[in-house]
Amino acid sequence: MPEPGHPVNPSRLWRAATSEDESFLRALHTATQTDFEGLPERDVLLDLQYRARADGYAARHPGARRLILLGDAGPVGMVMLAEEEDATLVVDLAVLPAWQGRGVASAALRTVQATCGSGGVRLHVRADSPARRLYRRLGFREVGSDALNVAMHWTP
Repeated sequence: MPEPGHPVNPSRLWRAATSEDESFLRALHTATQTDFEGLPERDVLLDLQYRARADGYAARHPGARRLILLGDAGPVGMVMLAEEEDATLVVDLAVLPAWQGRGVASAALRTVQATCGSGGVRLHVRADSPARRLYRRLGFREVGSDALNVAMHWTP
């Protein structure tokens, strides 16, 4: 995986994910999850969680695009987008911890905002996630919540 320090290349922000990205995507999932910390079976549980999440996304959003976010040195994150009837849905967004706070997610979301239709962009974020601050800075507003997640929406 690339080391931090290489900036995000705005002319080459992302590319479509391929089957060759599977090991990176699994490593990204492991690196960004705090679930199961301290458990000896953490790797097994994270693998099960990764597969269940991938299967769930495929079932709920069969036409979604999975894009690999790029730094100058290679893959640093992933965004999955689904075009819905009324908005673009950010199904998932993850950035390697060493690359968080370096503008990767902001650049990806600004690009999505610039290319979405009139219905805007929707996403869900864990209520305890620091990413909520980023989304608010980019103009997303909270439109609902449940015990775990907050629904957010941005309109042009």
